[in-house]
Amino acid sequence: MRRTAMPECKHCKAQMKFPVQVVLNKSYGGFGLSGRVIGVIKLRQSVSAKGGPWEDAGDHANVSALLKVIEKGVGLHSVQLRSNSILIYAIRAVGLDQSGDEYSDLAIVEIPSSVARNCYIKEHDGFETLHENHFSI
Repeated sequence: MRRTAMPECKHCKAQMKFPVQVVLNKSYGGFGLSGRVIGVIKLRQSVSAKGGPWEDAGDHANVSALLKVIEKGVGLHSVQLRSNSILIYAIRAVGLDQSGDEYSDLAIVEIPSSVARNCYIKEHDGFETLHENHFSI
């Protein structure tokens, strides 16, 4: 029997052209960042404050806000924070295997941009999963 290819959905294909990346902890123990990742973020803060090559619209304010959230440890489970481009850059620069603290093992997942607006991170004993909100009328 010959299989025919499933037709591709143009809407889904367009959304996955620019997927949103989200950082999750894939082990029990809790989300945490290594000192190396925080160091890369602080380096970006100092470079953007001096008008360095990484500066774009609002980059310095974005980095400063990210560091405040990380230092306070409040709001770390928001998808908005976990999909922050500066955080993703720092984790990729250090490497996934060295980006988490002693209790975490981080992973970067890609989701369609339309899903990112309606999802949340659920945590159980530190192990995290990403869930989409569903609505009914």
